[in-house]
Amino acid sequence: MNPIKVAIDGPSGVGKSSTSQKLSEMLGFERLDSGKIYRSITYALLLKMNKFKKQPEKLNKTITEEYIRENEMFIRNFSVDNPVGTFNMHYSEYNKSVDKYVKRKMEISCDELKQYFVEKNVSIVAKIDIVRTRVSKLQHEIINSAKNGIIVDGRDIGTVIMPDAHVKIFLTASPDVRAKRRFDEILQEQKTTDINYEKVLEDIKTRDYNDINRKIGPLLKAKDAIEIDCSYMTFNEQVQKIYDAVVEQKNSMKA
Repeated sequence: MNPIKVAIDGPSGVGKSSTSQKLSEMLGFERLDSGKIYRSITYALLLKMNKFKKQPEKLNKTITEEYIRENEMFIRNFSVDNPVGTFNMHYSEYNKSVDKYVKRKMEISCDELKQYFVEKNVSIVAKIDIVRTRVSKLQHEIINSAKNGIIVDGRDIGTVIMPDAHVKIFLTASPDVRAKRRFDEILQEQKTTDINYEKVLEDIKTRDYNDINRKIGPLLKAKDAIEIDCSYMTFNEQVQKIYDAVVEQKNSMKA
């Protein structure tokens, strides 16, 4: 039996990552968090501005499209291990003394990708064609290596990256609910009072607009996707609903 492919799409802050992680544990499937690949590139571009020094106080900058395109070669050579826990990102850096690009790697953690300056820039980076082309290649490498089954979450998984997925889920929730969840996470993880709820809500709405309106791989529900509004569902309820759909598909494939 071919590995079962599960696509979970939805807007920012809807719970795709936590839901996918729990499902992968329950089903014994591999998991690919597409958002972490985009965040890894975003973080790498910010680090490049600061000579790859991890100094959060100097990384709170805004990435422009011009800067992204200036670093096209950097993006084309960028790769990342499946971003789980602590992992490596690989990149090439121009070395003037030898007049060539030298391969480098840096160990980073998923927690570093949650930093607010990464979060606020990722939708800017993700809409650029050269970035999406590179991420698509990395996604397919990981998907094609799956042995048992794989759960992939993102914005365009069921429509662009994995249209042949056996189960497609589209999670939704109101911007207010998503902003409240994200704000609570920021307070818990970063223990900062510099960010307020209104700012998080504004960023959520901006990301929604960018995700829906970008030309390449916009946020869009696949025609054959199961839509789940989890605004007022418990975490366990939304996980169970998707789990049941996957088990049903597995049983039908065995028949």
